[in-house]
Amino acid sequence: MAVIAACTLTACSPAATTPADFAHVIARPEARIAVPDVDEVIASNLDAAFTRNRLHVKYAIDDRTVTLTGVVNSQTKRARAEHLAAAVINVRSVVNDLRVKPRQLRLSDK
Repeated sequence: MAVIAACTLTACSPAATTPADFAHVIARPEARIAVPDVDEVIASNLDAAFTRNRLHVKYAIDDRTVTLTGVVNSQTKRARAEHLAAAVINVRSVVNDLRVKPRQLRLSDK
């Protein structure tokens, strides 16, 4: 795959077909394609999913494992956050350390 990517970045001839033909291109750092870290892509997708669903959840990602932390005000939100995290592409597993703490009613809420 690196050979194909290197070939598309330069105007190489169709006759060049072996990895040795591209050694000069692959060895040049400026010719390499920056591949985003998988955990960074997961974080971006988690941010989007939680924002769309109006969930304010803290998380950490390590080697495609998402750990949810913080406090939510219902068991439904806790389960929803876990479900959303597990649905993100490339997530291997989800550790749900969210605590449920129901909202306190204030006198102004009555």
